Amino acid sequence: MLNKRFAIALALLVLAICYSEGREEGPHDMADALRMLQELDRYYTQAARPRAECGGVPVRKLVESSRRTTRFLNANERQ
Repeated sequence: MLNKRFAIALALLVLAICYSEGREEGPHDMADALRMLQELDRYYTQAARPRAECGGVPVRKLVESSRRTTRFLNANERQ
């Protein structure tokens, strides 16, 4: 009976220590998580920003070339 009470008391003590340590680190961990998310957002915003060039050729010229090719092919189909 004494061993059972001792085991329950020890379990409650360990539980109380773990609970109090977890509460102290909670806001600190959340602040770190938010900071990390802000850094990731900043990084991926830069990485996902559209480029003005594609393989050294301005995108505007690629679009113009594509339109000319499409017009050429359409004109040849009609003949």
